[in-house]
Amino acid sequence: MKRDQMIDAVLANNRFDVLIIGAGINGCALFRQLSLSSLRCLLIDRNDFSAGTSAASSRMAHGGLRYLEGGNFALVQESLAERNRLFRNASHLVRPVEVIIPYSTRVAGLVTAALNLLTNQKRSHRRGGLLVHIGLTLYDSFSSRSGTSLPHRRLGRKALDRLLSGLNEAIIGAGVYTDGLVLHPERLALELIQDGVRANPDCVALNYCEFSQNDQGIVIRPEHGPELLIAPRVVVNATGPSVDRVNSKLGLKTSHVMGSQGLHLVLDAPNLAKALGDRIVYFETEDGRLCLAYQLAGHVFTGTTDQLTGTPEGERDFTRDAAYILGNLNRLFPQANLRCKQITSSSFGVRAFAAVSAETAASVPRDHGVVQDTSKHGPVLSMVGGKWTTFRSFADDTSKVLTTHLPDLNPRDTRDIPIGGARDWPTVRGIRLNRLQQLGITAANAEILVSRYGSDDRIDSFLGSPEGKEEIQADPLLLGGELAMFFELEQARTLSDIFYRRWSPGFVKPPKETVIARIADIAAKHLRWDEPMRRRQQDALRTEMNIRLPRVGEMPN
Repeated sequence: MKRDQMIDAVLANNRFDVLIIGAGINGCALFRQLSLSSLRCLLIDRNDFSAGTSAASSRMAHGGLRYLEGGNFALVQESLAERNRLFRNASHLVRPVEVIIPYSTRVAGLVTAALNLLTNQKRSHRRGGLLVHIGLTLYDSFSSRSGTSLPHRRLGRKALDRLLSGLNEAIIGAGVYTDGLVLHPERLALELIQDGVRANPDCVALNYCEFSQNDQGIVIRPEHGPELLIAPRVVVNATGPSVDRVNSKLGLKTSHVMGSQGLHLVLDAPNLAKALGDRIVYFETEDGRLCLAYQLAGHVFTGTTDQLTGTPEGERDFTRDAAYILGNLNRLFPQANLRCKQITSSSFGVRAFAAVSAETAASVPRDHGVVQDTSKHGPVLSMVGGKWTTFRSFADDTSKVLTTHLPDLNPRDTRDIPIGGARDWPTVRGIRLNRLQQLGITAANAEILVSRYGSDDRIDSFLGSPEGKEEIQADPLLLGGELAMFFELEQARTLSDIFYRRWSPGFVKPPKETVIARIADIAAKHLRWDEPMRRRQQDALRTEMNIRLPRVGEMPN
């Protein structure tokens, strides 16, 4: 996936079956689906791969327990089936995790939940223990139909205290069930792209690539590259909340999407992180919304706010949203006494839904669909809605719609095809560990690398030199060879690409200045930066780190 080779491939042949605009999780999944189906595809994004909404998720592969309240049983069934496939097809990056739902009453919410189900409304309400266990029993039933039997448990307060300490005294019990945790969602998106290029080397994926339209066709402009006129048979708009804005660049006036914005926080709260352990707490807020919290790299990851927004970019109000999250988490764990000053990072994103009339985000349908339009250069298909877990089925559905425009397309069945480093995993785990140690990697570091990359051995060619084995940072581990792979094979173009998308622990807390400087040195070598560019990149990273933190004086400590 070398960038220069990708640009050369477009120069050599500008004809593509499909142009996919938007390299979030859905665009990446469609790229893989169509490449495996022997189509020649071009995937572009004006930012980095998986840099938008897909990088601001709750990092879960889940069946959508809360969607049962709205009676959307088909979506829950589909989501659970896709979650279970991810357990098999991306086992190096997606693992089962216990989820705890605490409650403080036994029967609250039954009448309101019944009315919501019967009237297709979403009134906010409390959820008592009986309602939680009815929902979890239904969830168990749908999960078993999808091939995985993971029955939930009911815990009283004493049993719950043995599992999770520090809860509010008002909590009387909990339901415990199993869902999925995505260890590194941005890497999973990258592996979808790599699978597509491996399956069909004629396919091209370019980040930091703008586009425009003229009378001759569509022109793409890769950063620091030439303008390239391309001739796709079909365009697929997979830009999520920006669908309508991108359609306008294609000469279309559409109102296909609306958005819900959400903030997640990362907190330096070691006692709470220790109490959470390897479990997720899925808890009710004072206004009836649902938030989660779990341990991530020794910190606490928590959110989200889920509020309707009128703009594709959202209306970020860090003070309001962070106070909302911290207040509700402190209500659940009073002894934690969480403060604004403990925030080490955050993510903010806007999730797209099909445009409907709705008062709250909870009342918006979470289904996905494809809307078809026609521009002066041909069909334009907009991928609308969807959720992270169902990226494969959304891509499959979109490919079937594409057959009406591409009669030669025979969509490949991807239900049982492993993704990236999940090929032959964990069968080759021992082989990979031995190989890395033969290259001079310590046993402890080899364990970390195989946990990140599974069976993917592309990194091996970058570990032979002293620079490749250099520990840029020991905890969490970052090797020079990893950086070389990110720059040479994964189109990392900025320092932010490294810290927020290629190297997952970088997202958790701001790195030390010495680490930033060393990574900038290595980046300058691979990307041929001069000193002014090197300084601009470091400044840009610091700016992004500051955006993810509360501003001085913005919130009380």
